[in-house]
Amino acid sequence: MFILDEADRASEYVARAFHIASTGRPGPVIIGVPEDVLTHTADAPVIPPIPVAEGAVSDDDLDELTAALNSAERPAILLGGPRWTPEAAAQVTAFAENNHIPVLSDWRAADRIPADSPVKAGETGYGHGRFTTTMLDDADLLLILGGTLSDVPTDGFTLRQGLDEQNWIINPDPELRQHSGAVTRHLVAAPVAFGRAVADLRLDPATDWSAWTGTAVEEHRATVAFTNPGENREGTADMTLVMKALREKLPEDANVTFGPGTAFYTDGRGANEARLSFFHPTEEKIAEGTRILGEVFT
Repeated sequence: MFILDEADRASEYVARAFHIASTGRPGPVIIGVPEDVLTHTADAPVIPPIPVAEGAVSDDDLDELTAALNSAERPAILLGGPRWTPEAAAQVTAFAENNHIPVLSDWRAADRIPADSPVKAGETGYGHGRFTTTMLDDADLLLILGGTLSDVPTDGFTLRQGLDEQNWIINPDPELRQHSGAVTRHLVAAPVAFGRAVADLRLDPATDWSAWTGTAVEEHRATVAFTNPGENREGTADMTLVMKALREKLPEDANVTFGPGTAFYTDGRGANEARLSFFHPTEEKIAEGTRILGEVFT
């Protein structure tokens, strides 16, 4: 929190606030403005945004990580947290796929790796598949990229809490806030920096994790498969049938997300994205949402 006591320094304080809010583990910053300063005018120059350091992965760091992965029998990657870009997500996905390492996504971070990736092994957090718990506890090396072992991915700090676990954490927050459990190595770097470092990294071809990865991927796909045939009853819409119909009509690069709010709405992020929600909507909201959804898809 800052107190702006000189109007001429307003731009400086705003630049500093945005930098702090974007550094490490991003979060809010408050600038307090006394009443007497609110009425002042200023003719000071506008301070440009302060660049946020992405950290770095040194050659020594990469060599140590490579050795650790080559020695692992059941490695896994957990993706989450902020400071991602589409390029970083693509680079990390390529690294995992090229080396056949199973990937889990943290809560609300499912977009870090494509849903149809051959190494996509599920999501942690609420409603996760049974094998997600097995992977977190049984992985002999867990590479945590962008996030931490906080309350949600660990099911309330009950999974992977042993101090003898091998956890490599790549996170720009030097304090690793919210993390619980062992820390084997902490590389202070954002996903962008890590993605550049491992994009073309190839591990020892003698390593064979096909059984471990294959089981994880198969378990995940069985969890998300449409096994219930679904049945629409008068006055209701069966979500299984709704999602089946959407999957048949939407383009491959479409994103459908589920979240709180009104029944249906588009959030303006692109023509291929719509948000669906079904938390006790009124009949009027359902009708409005159906109309909006029809306009989006036509």
